[in-house]
Amino acid sequence: ISTDTFTAGAFGKSSGSGKDKHAASPMHQVLRPMDSSLEAVAQEDARDTGELFFDLNLCFSAASVLKYICRTSSTIEHSQLIQLEVVPKMMRILSVIRDFLPKFANSKGNFDYSIPAFCTNPQTNQLYKPVYKLLPYTASSRLFREICGSISNCCQCLSNLMADEFPTTNCIPLIQMLAFDEGDGLRDLYDMLRDVEVDIGINDQDLLVDLHPDITLMVEALQAITKNCNRKMRSRVLEVMYTALHPQGPILKTKDSKKQDVKDLNHDYRIMTYLRNSGQEA
Repeated sequence: ISTDTFTAGAFGKSSGSGKDKHAASPMHQVLRPMDSSLEAVAQEDARDTGELFFDLNLCFSAASVLKYICRTSSTIEHSQLIQLEVVPKMMRILSVIRDFLPKFANSKGNFDYSIPAFCTNPQTNQLYKPVYKLLPYTASSRLFREICGSISNCCQCLSNLMADEFPTTNCIPLIQMLAFDEGDGLRDLYDMLRDVEVDIGINDQDLLVDLHPDITLMVEALQAITKNCNRKMRSRVLEVMYTALHPQGPILKTKDSKKQDVKDLNHDYRIMTYLRNSGQEA
């Protein structure tokens, strides 16, 4: 789908009642769910991990669509995205996510997770397997994976708008990113370069009661997931900062050399032959 088609209904005048305003705009159909999911994520109270996973997955899916729309080679389509203030909206999403990241340091304290009934013996009220104690930490790791995916897609939106691969007005997204929230947007990106501490049960003393090999393997798996997510998030943020400093990308621009600087091998051979013969004559 082209950017022009995607933003077609965002600038046109709506017909009918005000209730149906922007109803035909695909851009608003993507941005509105992102705003609603961010409002839910920004709540201070502890929430159920299932609801949070749904909200973060919605933000991830919407940003994954938007990042391809932002990759355009047309100056007109690029200016339409700028008028829709895509850059400030992406920066606002990253700002909300940055404030949410410290909650992963305490999974049980900041997230509510109800262990399914089929995992518990109804007579003894005990878990069937010791590995089920890791279910709350597994749920928080899934949340961290989704939020890192949202960060990655939002950063790709910014990189695509600021890229200088095509003759677009890429300087305006750069100015919008630097001017967001009086410069605090760049601080939010800088804070995301640090590794986020994710509670995966390493400090949980209850897990030491049952020294089961499945628990050890599961903790190592969660540790690998969080490590890769941190690396992915850091690489996308670095890509945005690098694009802001070097819009042309990692490949430097080159220009053809002058014709007199290019010498054929035959010409060099004639020079060497002349010098050798001159030396013999001398």
